[in-house]
Amino acid sequence: MAASNGQIAVTTTKSTTVNSSLWFNSFSLLLTDLEQLSPSSDIPPSLEEKLKENHAWFLNTVNQFKPPSESSKNALNSEQIVVGSRKLSIKPQLKDLALKLSSTVLLDEVQSYILVERSVDHSALDGINQGFLNEDIPIAPHRKQTTNAVDLLSPYYFLTALFCCTEAQLMTTFADVSFEDSAAILHGKTMPAEMFAPDHMNVDSAVEQGDVISDGVRKLISDGFESKLTDILRSHFSSSFAQQMDTDYFILWAEAMLIEGNLVLDILFLAYYESFCSCSAAHWKELCLLYKDMTGETTNFMKLGVSTEACKYCDRAKIQMNGSCMFTPSDVLDLDSIISNLDIFESKEAGPLILAWAVFLCLVVSLPEKEEVNELMEIDHAGYVRQAFESASLSHFLEILQSDVLKDSDGPVAGFRSILRTFMSAFVASYEINSQLVDDTFRFILAILSEIYRGEESLCIQFWDKRSIIDGPIRCLLSNLEGEFPCRTIELTRFLSALSEGCWPAECVYNFMEKSVGISSIVNMGSDIVEGESQIVETQLPLQVPGVEGLFIPSKTLGRVLRIIDSKTAVVRWEYKQSGVLVLLLRLAQVLELDGSEEVVVILDLFNRLASFNMAVCFSLMNIGKPLLLQTNYDDSQMGSHICCTIDMVEILCNLVRSLLPCRASTFAMSMGINILAKMMKCSPSHVSKAVMKTNIFDLSLKTTIFSDQNDGLSSSASWLLSGRLAKLLSTDCEHNAGCPLAISVLDFTVQLIEASVENEFTFALIIFCLQYVFVNHEYWKYKVKKDRWNVTQKVLEVLRQSVISSLHLKKIGGSIRDVILSDSSVHSMVFRIVCTTSPALEKLYTSRLYDWRDIDGLQQALCSMLQILLIIFSHNTEDDFSTLPIFYQALLSSNTKPIPIVEALASLMSYSRYPAIQLRATEAFSMLCSIADRLQSYTFGNTSLSLGGKEVIQLKHSIETIIGEQSEKNEELYVAVIKLLTSVANHQPVLLTGIFATEEFRFVHKQTNESPYQNDVSENVMHLVDALLLYVERTDSLIERNAQALPGILGFLKALWEGAAQYSDILEPIRKSKRFWKLLSESILLMPPKEAHTTGNLSEADTLKVEYKYRCQSSALDIMALELFLQKKLLYADSLFRRADNGLKVRFDGIDQTSTVASTSTRQIGDIFFIRSDSSAFSNLLKSCAACTYDTNIYRHAKIAFGLLTAHLIGKLNTGDTGSLSVSLAEAVIALSTKLINLPTFVDLCTQYTLRGYSEGTQIRSLILSDLYYHLQGELEGRSIEHGPFNELSQFLVESNLLQAYVNRVNQDLKGVTKISSLFDILRLQHDTGLDVWDYSEWKASKKIAENTLFRFKQANSMLLHLGSRLPALQSLVTFITLNTENSSGRQGSALKKDYEHQILSSIEPICQELQTTVGLFAATSDVPQEVFDFVAVQSKLLLSLARYIGDNTPLPTCLVILKTCGFGLKGLRESRLMATEVKHAIKFLLFLMQLVVGFCSQTDNEPETSGDVSNVCLGLLPLLCSYTEIPDQLIISLSTIDLIIKKLLTPSSWLPVIKQHLQLQLLVLKLHDKSSLELLPVILKFFLTLASVRGGGEMILDSGFLSSLRVLITEISDDGVSDWVRTEKSTMPGGEIEKPRFIWELGLAVLIAIICSLGETSQCADVVDSMISFFFSEKAHLIAYHLSVPEIPSDNHDKKRARAQKRQTSLYALRETEHTLMLICVLAKHRNAWVKAIKEMGSELRENIIHLLAFISRRSHLFLESSTRAAPFLCVPLAKEDIDDCQRPSFVNSRSGWFSIAALACMPIGNATNEVISTAIVVKDPVNRQAESVKPTCFSDLVAIQLYRISFLVLKFLCLQADDAVRRAEELGSDQAVAIATEVCEANKMKSMDADAQDVCLLMLKILEMALHLEFCVSQICGIRPVMGRVEEFSKQMRLLVRATERQTFLKSSMKHLKQIVSFMYPGLLQSEGIL
Repeated sequence: MAASNGQIAVTTTKSTTVNSSLWFNSFSLLLTDLEQLSPSSDIPPSLEEKLKENHAWFLNTVNQFKPPSESSKNALNSEQIVVGSRKLSIKPQLKDLALKLSSTVLLDEVQSYILVERSVDHSALDGINQGFLNEDIPIAPHRKQTTNAVDLLSPYYFLTALFCCTEAQLMTTFADVSFEDSAAILHGKTMPAEMFAPDHMNVDSAVEQGDVISDGVRKLISDGFESKLTDILRSHFSSSFAQQMDTDYFILWAEAMLIEGNLVLDILFLAYYESFCSCSAAHWKELCLLYKDMTGETTNFMKLGVSTEACKYCDRAKIQMNGSCMFTPSDVLDLDSIISNLDIFESKEAGPLILAWAVFLCLVVSLPEKEEVNELMEIDHAGYVRQAFESASLSHFLEILQSDVLKDSDGPVAGFRSILRTFMSAFVASYEINSQLVDDTFRFILAILSEIYRGEESLCIQFWDKRSIIDGPIRCLLSNLEGEFPCRTIELTRFLSALSEGCWPAECVYNFMEKSVGISSIVNMGSDIVEGESQIVETQLPLQVPGVEGLFIPSKTLGRVLRIIDSKTAVVRWEYKQSGVLVLLLRLAQVLELDGSEEVVVILDLFNRLASFNMAVCFSLMNIGKPLLLQTNYDDSQMGSHICCTIDMVEILCNLVRSLLPCRASTFAMSMGINILAKMMKCSPSHVSKAVMKTNIFDLSLKTTIFSDQNDGLSSSASWLLSGRLAKLLSTDCEHNAGCPLAISVLDFTVQLIEASVENEFTFALIIFCLQYVFVNHEYWKYKVKKDRWNVTQKVLEVLRQSVISSLHLKKIGGSIRDVILSDSSVHSMVFRIVCTTSPALEKLYTSRLYDWRDIDGLQQALCSMLQILLIIFSHNTEDDFSTLPIFYQALLSSNTKPIPIVEALASLMSYSRYPAIQLRATEAFSMLCSIADRLQSYTFGNTSLSLGGKEVIQLKHSIETIIGEQSEKNEELYVAVIKLLTSVANHQPVLLTGIFATEEFRFVHKQTNESPYQNDVSENVMHLVDALLLYVERTDSLIERNAQALPGILGFLKALWEGAAQYSDILEPIRKSKRFWKLLSESILLMPPKEAHTTGNLSEADTLKVEYKYRCQSSALDIMALELFLQKKLLYADSLFRRADNGLKVRFDGIDQTSTVASTSTRQIGDIFFIRSDSSAFSNLLKSCAACTYDTNIYRHAKIAFGLLTAHLIGKLNTGDTGSLSVSLAEAVIALSTKLINLPTFVDLCTQYTLRGYSEGTQIRSLILSDLYYHLQGELEGRSIEHGPFNELSQFLVESNLLQAYVNRVNQDLKGVTKISSLFDILRLQHDTGLDVWDYSEWKASKKIAENTLFRFKQANSMLLHLGSRLPALQSLVTFITLNTENSSGRQGSALKKDYEHQILSSIEPICQELQTTVGLFAATSDVPQEVFDFVAVQSKLLLSLARYIGDNTPLPTCLVILKTCGFGLKGLRESRLMATEVKHAIKFLLFLMQLVVGFCSQTDNEPETSGDVSNVCLGLLPLLCSYTEIPDQLIISLSTIDLIIKKLLTPSSWLPVIKQHLQLQLLVLKLHDKSSLELLPVILKFFLTLASVRGGGEMILDSGFLSSLRVLITEISDDGVSDWVRTEKSTMPGGEIEKPRFIWELGLAVLIAIICSLGETSQCADVVDSMISFFFSEKAHLIAYHLSVPEIPSDNHDKKRARAQKRQTSLYALRETEHTLMLICVLAKHRNAWVKAIKEMGSELRENIIHLLAFISRRSHLFLESSTRAAPFLCVPLAKEDIDDCQRPSFVNSRSGWFSIAALACMPIGNATNEVISTAIVVKDPVNRQAESVKPTCFSDLVAIQLYRISFLVLKFLCLQADDAVRRAEELGSDQAVAIATEVCEANKMKSMDADAQDVCLLMLKILEMALHLEFCVSQICGIRPVMGRVEEFSKQMRLLVRATERQTFLKSSMKHLKQIVSFMYPGLLQSEGIL
């Protein structure tokens, strides 16, 4: 059962169903969709569905709104209402508002609820109370405004929108036809005559196409739409005044009624005009009656005009009453009776209707005679004409056309004008109107026709088409008027000016005046000049053309009399044709001799319109009268003298403007003259600017001439003044002239001067005048028309915009202009007055009756333009702008900026959805302001962060929420801008972002049909902002195709969150836990197909940008993963610190296992973020794709050649004096280059050669050479190289000229993304400077292909660089990702890249090596490569380094060989290129590191002989290259280290020594030892010397280079600094702190010296070295020897002893190593007995005493420690270097508790476990550490310290053996006890398992010490006769037995045990046999 209106069909407790007809959509949105529909595009399916769905509303309109009903009211009591397929949840607050609205406007309750629900902001419902009618209610963001009871009239505005939709539907129907027809005419096609008669147009063909909109309109008509509209009109116009209604209510009601009435009339007009339906007689009669009622002064309709706006709507409704009809004669008679009753004296509006009726009757009766027409003959149509003329109907027509009501109408104004055009044409044809009329009728007709055609291009196109029948009578009228030219110049010129609207009409007018116009004159028929009495006459003498002095009609010219004025004079048309344009120009040139200014105005108006509409005509105007033959006088012989003169229109206009009086009457003429000059500036900037400067059209006054030769630049303080003349003229113009023509033209002219790059006093003065006077003061001027203020604002903002853009490349005046913009507070004040407004303030304008819509629109446009200017300023800022901190930037961030801070304004404007462009630009400006504030932080003392109040933050949050929530296609650009804003805030203003997220959660209704996978963390039907972004990421494939900027923007924002993870942890937490997110991220990494890597040249610009965005997605995704890895590791480290803090010291020794447990958990998390299958080739393809360098040197070279070709052509053009449309700066630069080219010796020689060959000299020969040069360049561009010779030199000069550098980009282009991608060439600037867009209209048209080819080559180069630049960040991110995975790649724990990926990485290394070689090859091809190539080769090198580190020791040898060869190729290529860019240095460094790393891999691998030989050969070939890199200071360390590694590990001395001798500059290395600024080089050089000294030849090289003297100097510097200073340099309070050079000089210096002595052997050279060094060390530097042999510091609690020992040497591992090397040197020198005994004679005893004390310390302190009850460590050895601290974290590798291995465990505590006092005084804290000595575990570091002590003891024993002195007791204690115990313990511990290498070394050392001690003991016993004590023999026997048993299974000790048993058998005969050891 169908439900009636509001009837409830189904009712439940929770849901109620109502009639579906109650639902209505938002007609405002539908209207927007219709308005935005392109004429050439298909109708979207969604719009088609909406149109069908709303058919009932279009048809019934007002009646579709229902009155209140009880059923609807009851339905609101339910929780939910079902309206058709839609459901409404009823909210109590909205229900109350809906009921009040229903009772107020008598609207159905459900419809009222729908209306309220759409208008009220849901987020503010809590603030709504019962005082709705008296208080404000919150409005949704898209219509925020103060709302009170007045807003309850919203239904009327919905109706208005509904009618607008209907009208738009009708207008859209024929948009395609109109568009195509106009295009056809513009292209010169002749269309059928009926196509130019819109009022008779047949639309059946369009309807038959099945167009959706036309079908809908036809259905509306068939359903009675016409009658319904008429009923609405009758109802509206008969509405009576509501007596009880409040005045404000009534005004709004009346305006709404009139608006709807106007829209209904528009709809009816369109229906009739487009022939959807015909107006019947009955309907026409009804409309006539309505018209009669409307024109009556006492009707209800006229009473609706209660306001200014209402009166406008009344007048417009009167204008609209017309249409097309089909009448029978009887209908005509009936209608005539109605017309005859109209009283024209009572209502003047009836006059036009009566006149139209008269014309209609005249046409009807003129039809071929028919019976039905005879009865109409009796109607006096001429009487109607008289009545119409008596009522001044023509004047009324003119008033209608000139009224603002029609001009400002949104209706089909073109249709109205077309109807009037048809009427006037019929009127002219009916009553034979022609130029013979001498009264005002003809003037009115011409004025009406001019108003009709002016501004309507389509009507002008129809007029000039000969097949347009309707315009035929008017064309005849024009022909009559043209016949009297130039006698009636004003009328003809004014009419032609109106007919020139549009490009093709302007061309027709110009051709008409140029080719078709004859000359007429008023002639005295009785004079001797003219003969003839009939209609044909002949001039006997030259006759002057009227008004043009010097231009004569030749004698004997025939003429025809057109019109007799009186008995003596007549108008004669002469058979003499002259250009009408030239005649007008000559009359204009003689303006001073003309009376009145009207003719000047109309001529200038015609020229202005011709130049504005058609650029080709503008060029023709400039060339008029060049040259012209004028006759000065004539005599009786009829022969006069002639002169040939050039008529320059530019000069004429300049003189005219300069000469016009500064009065109100002259401003309009002056404005048009300036406007023409502005148009001509595009045609020839050089010529126009020169003429303007010469004439000084604005009376420029300069007090200083800063462009003189004495001044190189501009001073901002120079006095640039314009006379008050121009300022007064502008003020007068705006006050008295509608449209402010002079102000607009001056501003336009200024813009053209800037765009033409005119740099002179005039331009600078005019710019400053516009900025400092017009811009600052124009809002205070008086305007005749209020809206003109905004037109001036827009124009002056355009001047400001162009000034900002051009300030960077205008060399002379750019800096001064920028200073004014950034430093003038008055300019800033105006800027902020425009920008610093808020969205609520703008919304209030819509509800205020004080502001017209034009004012609002003007303000919005000005605001939008100003925001765009701010964006340009922000994007063009330089570092100097920030460093000088100009006032502008201070005001930007000041909280005191008036009227409000700009940050608040921008935040507010983001919510202004009425004007999306404002939203967009405010968002972009806010984003850039965040970055600027951050950059300014380093230049200011205060805080420059952007701060917003709580209210503003909530508003900003709400704006972002709204924009993100919509996600509509039409809003995608704004969506991307908001994402960029969030990214910028996250990067630069973290406090603000935290504040945004901290206010209240971003939530909005989820509009998607599918559920979000992230909804687990949010409530039902609500999503979090981040979830919304992730949902957007899900549409990766479609998103990158539809809106390529969105996905990289989102990923960029997420990357920013990860970069600030410490502050945004709460935001990131749900994302980090989502496996789906990581899968999506992995998929985005694979967006780039490998095939696109090398197809850049074949891609369009749009596709190239898509590729760039895909790479940006890859970069962001990889960065996010890398940041996540880094974050996980930081969290892991922080977790371990917390665990240690909680568990105390226990964790220090036992926490390793706990850490590993945490690590395993973190590993599982990290491993889940990378979802690229390892069994596929995807990751390998990714590596190869990103590493591919797509830069092609040929593309860049061809671009340069093409520019050189263009330059050669321009030089040839300019040599002829034709500067064309080139900008002034380009023309000057080309002329300067031409001068240099011509003065080249090569060019001069060519001129001589050409002269000798018979060519003429001068300009011709230069032109010939330039032509030949042009063709040579063209041939090179086509592939034919220029042979060496003069033309090759000239071509290189042009190709490499500085002119090209002006168009090479130095600033990156912003692709509205997070990163900036460079473009190589500034194509837009070159296109602008050449004026290429106008070459088609000039003589340069044939040259256009040359310039276009250059631009094409530039685009190719830019596309190539864009592609390369987009790969670069992706490659950098990939390197970072791999590097972070490599850091914890041991066992692949803590790595997202598992072991399985190694095979993919290995397979990609060789292709990457090839790509690197290709890239390096570019440097050999050319040295002129862009920055991106430098960056790319550096990152390629780093990628290879990262991959090699990732694979590590598993790198196969063939792969190593490939890498080494690539490194050699790359290093050689970069070395030979001699490029010094920072990125090249980085590439060299990475390649050297890579080479060193791979050499290390090769040295650790057991290779096959064949492969080993390959490695050796490759490395041998690399040595010369590496030697060359040692000459570069920055590369010396790594190159020398690599050489050291190669010669030490991979080559034999016989192979590498000759190469080193030949290629290595050893003297340079020795000199580096004295360079105090390069201390880091010393250890590397000394280590290399150590390796080199291992062979005799190397030692000799070192000696020959002067190493010994350098070593003496270094040791002397240490000695001079003093031992105390030396001690202090070793201190380091931080782990890994650097220790100064004494730390390694002594150790490495002695090591090198020892190696030299050993390598030289028993030679005289060695003896000399020994003698020299013994003397130096033991005579000159004996105190250093003593220092290094001193006993380590012993801890004590006595503070006096602390102070005494404060200057003594502290113990460290490095100190022990220095002691070791000191003893090694002593032992080596002591072997040379003669020299030693001779030199050591005086200090031998002291030396032995120090050594014995050292031995005593090592031997006795261990016993004291083991026997002590306190177990205090005998010394403290604190780890200082980073590697020492790392060794403290590693477990012991010896695992011994005996001897010094037990002591060192306690003595070697890390810094973290020792107090500051311990570190500074070397005192052991006994409590509580000493109490835990037993629990202290040995570490790797403690083992190293213990081993170092035993090495020292071994060397001491070795020395003592050499000396054979008294040390037996101490030797027994040390050698026998500790050595046997330690060796036994270590062997027993490793009895059941294999012993590692380090433990084996310890065992061997202990056995050597034992053997050496027994040798020493045996020697002493034999010399001194001392026998071992019996107890000692038993104890040693026991220990020996245990040692032999422990070493039985240790095969590596067999040789050492054999030697040990031999010395034992000598020392203790029979012991081995008695113990059964032998």
